[in-house]
Amino acid sequence: MIAGRAERLGGLQPNFPETVTREKFDVIWMPRLGEEGAEELWRFRRRSIAATCATPIAGGGILLLSAGSVLGDLAGGALLLVAAAIWVAFVRGRGRFKALMSKRFGVRVKGFPLISQRSFDRWCAYHGYSQPNG
Repeated sequence: MIAGRAERLGGLQPNFPETVTREKFDVIWMPRLGEEGAEELWRFRRRSIAATCATPIAGGGILLLSAGSVLGDLAGGALLLVAAAIWVAFVRGRGRFKALMSKRFGVRVKGFPLISQRSFDRWCAYHGYSQPNG
C-alpha cells in the first residue's frame, strides 16, 4: 500500500510526523512561505493534530456518555459540538493557508501539498510556482 502511494506521489515516500521546534520550523518554512505563511502553517499543523485526535476521542466519549441518562446525553452532545468546532477550525485554517499561498505565489493555488520541505518544493516545481526570494 505504501509503495502504491509513493508511486502516485511521484516517488515520494510518505513522511511521518516528527516533533519539530518552532525555531527549526521557522528556518525551514519562512524562506518558502514568508513570515505570515509560516505562522499560519504552524497554527494549521496544531489544528490538524487536534482534528485527528478529536474524532476518535469524541466518538468514544459519545458512546460512553450517552448511556441512557439525560445528563450523559447532554454531555455527549456537548462533546460532539466541541469535535465539530475543531473540524470547522481545521477546514477554515486550510482555506486561510491556501489563500496565503496564493498571495505568496501570485496565482490562485488549487489543491494542497503534502507538508514536508521536500514534497513542498517538488509540488511547487510541478505546478510552476516560483518562490519569491528563493
